Amino acid sequence: MIRNRCLQVWFVVLVVAACRSGGPVQVYTYWGATVERLPANSSYDWWPSGTALRASNEPADEGLERLVRQTVEAELEAMGFHKRSPDADVDFYVWLHLGRGFQPSASGPENRAMLMVDILDSSDEHRIYRAWADAAVDPTLTPEERKARIQHAVREVLKPLAP
Repeated sequence: MIRNRCLQVWFVVLVVAACRSGGPVQVYTYWGATVERLPANSSYDWWPSGTALRASNEPADEGLERLVRQTVEAELEAMGFHKRSPDADVDFYVWLHLGRGFQPSASGPENRAMLMVDILDSSDEHRIYRAWADAAVDPTLTPEERKARIQHAVREVLKPLAP
């Protein structure tokens, strides 16, 4: 009896925690025609002009883009990749896509956010890797919680790239 009650309480705590954090961040990955591993110490740059691709009707959220870009750069550096210096060649490009929208759900339309990262070969611009994270938007999160959630999503999206 006590064990069942403890399990019920634990389940409620998990559900409340999941709802408070906006639910899980779903991550999806896709490798190009061949699974190309990027060698450590490869250099990268942003493609095409460093701006995030987003739907034409979405206003730019420069703070969000800056946070995502900084997190991507920090994660790539931690993996042994380095940002191209102005006079050096680049091994791969990073292309960032950000989006928000509503998705049907059992409880009605759900506000969702999507972060997608493409890794493109610099020689012919073919896609080496694509990954995206999708999660419900929780407007009650504090700025610190929102930042931690975004950083978690970026880490999860980039994790398979580690040499």
